Amino acid sequence: MLPVPRMFRARNVSRGLDGIRPCQPIMRPMMTFDFAMSFGKNCAARRQLDYKLAATLPPDAPEEMVRATQSESFLFDWLITPEQALLRLLRSDFDGFCRQENIVLKNRPSGQMVLEKNYRTQHPHAFGKRGKDHLSTEDISEQFAAYKAKIDYLIAKTRRALSSDAPKLFVLHGSQPGEHVDKLVRVLARKTTNFHLRQVEAIHPGGSPTPRPADSARVSYRTVPYLPYPGSTPHWQQALSDLDIRNRFAPRTEDDPGAARQPNSRRAVE
Repeated sequence: MLPVPRMFRARNVSRGLDGIRPCQPIMRPMMTFDFAMSFGKNCAARRQLDYKLAATLPPDAPEEMVRATQSESFLFDWLITPEQALLRLLRSDFDGFCRQENIVLKNRPSGQMVLEKNYRTQHPHAFGKRGKDHLSTEDISEQFAAYKAKIDYLIAKTRRALSSDAPKLFVLHGSQPGEHVDKLVRVLARKTTNFHLRQVEAIHPGGSPTPRPADSARVSYRTVPYLPYPGSTPHWQQALSDLDIRNRFAPRTEDDPGAARQPNSRRAVE
């Protein structure tokens, strides 16, 4: 499993979440949710949700306890999901997602990428290289059945979460414009109830936040400084500090394919 950095397993606001910089708590009313779901756009939101939940554990908590505390797994956790892909998947109820004929391997100057060409999602952790320095179409063919079973499981689990009337949090990472967020909220309002969407935007040096409306009962916005994956964890934790996530969606079991770590996930740095 991918470990949670030990420095994030015990919360100490007075000395800063990173243990170095002072970090003043932001006093906002706490919102409570039974579970949280990442809507992408990449893996950072899910990773930071794990760090938030692990921050409630003692520093010497065993790895089994850390794993049990991690956020529930849903479809978008480890995908790269463009704005329109997210809307299309929700509107279509995931119809035809990840059919084998739509999974293609792209070779780019920046590296290889597995693309689902119908919805245009990228799957960076889907298939292992089997000891080689590159992924091949044969690797994808050999591993596709297992990956599709996992995707189908996560789709069913995501549907079940959306159909729940429990209080639920959706976390969206990115600079998606307000019109996209409004469309997303309308789509969600037709599919589910009792939800709140938290958008977290990473601001590059010298950049400015995307103009946003004021927070509402359905949507709220926070910004963090940009850092490469998984982002600036102290600032992310401040951005999520007014959210109480009970992680009560479903018990995690060892045969839960959605709970398994992706084969090529990057390891966090202690």
